[in-house]
Amino acid sequence: MKHFIEHHWARLIRSVMVGAVGSVIALSIQWVLTEWLGWWYIFSGIIGLGTGALNNYFLNYYWSFKDVIKEKKK
Repeated sequence: MKHFIEHHWARLIRSVMVGAVGSVIALSIQWVLTEWLGWWYIFSGIIGLGTGALNNYFLNYYWSFKDVIKEKKK
């Protein structure tokens, strides 16, 4: 039971960190496109959110849930 809790706790922490990084990336891209390049905030928001979502997907797939991928391959 102890191993189970520690294992899932680490995965939870990694997932939260990935979400925070994705939020920072999305907001940063939106800010740069809107304030520096003068794009309409809707377009820059769509691009920022898309980039943040892609970042979250790949980081979660290859870092947060890498052990689940290994289990599926067995």
